Amino acid sequence: MRLKAILITLGVMFACIGIFYGWQGLKTAMFTQNPQYEIKKLDISKSNAVKEQEVIKFTGISEGVNLFSFSAAEKRRKLLESVPNLSDVRIVKTLPDKVKIAMTDRLPVLRLGDTDFAADKDGTVMTLDWEQKWAFLPKLFDSSRKQNPVPGQKLEGKAAQALAIANVYNEMDGISFKLNGILVDARFYVILQTAEGRREIRLVWEELTSRGAMRKATSDSKTHGGPEELTSRDAIREALEMASEAMARKEAAGLICLDVMLSTKKVYGK
Repeated sequence: MRLKAILITLGVMFACIGIFYGWQGLKTAMFTQNPQYEIKKLDISKSNAVKEQEVIKFTGISEGVNLFSFSAAEKRRKLLESVPNLSDVRIVKTLPDKVKIAMTDRLPVLRLGDTDFAADKDGTVMTLDWEQKWAFLPKLFDSSRKQNPVPGQKLEGKAAQALAIANVYNEMDGISFKLNGILVDARFYVILQTAEGRREIRLVWEELTSRGAMRKATSDSKTHGGPEELTSRDAIREALEMASEAMARKEAAGLICLDVMLSTKKVYGK
């Protein structure tokens, strides 16, 4: 009886192995080595970040490659790692013989000092392609840290907060000044440089952070008798609006520096 059970077990095991390898061979014959599924139509979208031949090199996807011989998700991950200036990639297979690679370039928002690097709206460091016109980008200056940008990394600390200011500025309409630079060296202030004779706008760091904004919201709720929620983006927007209104006044024409105080809702000029 024991011998019979062993023989049955071995038979089942060998049958399973046979089925497995049989399926592998069948799958190979039907799919991965079937010329019907070789790529005949490869559609690669245009990109400023990477050329078509480089896409083929990084992914290994080209005409003649079998659709079932690669993972689209794995090729997407590899291309994004190889080209940090891409924010997104979609690789779509369409049976029997078509592949579409659609790429989205990162768009710079803030140039990192006088380097050839910038950050996009999400804070990812990217290289600048000077064939494009990026001279209008505001610059981030931070002399307290050695600038050694690495493409693909994220901005942190005060640099990330400066990016938040640039993002909010870009979303606003009717601002009376052009933002040329953001200096984050000062302990208590972030300094915005404008295009109008390089005049400066000083904003209080703590008032722009989530902690400072929430502290102001708590104070406002006590004053007005109702609960309010103020995020750092709201605080930045309010500060920029105050600065814009102040600089648009005729009496501000001779001022070279404006201090914006959210705590008092006043702008002081000198």
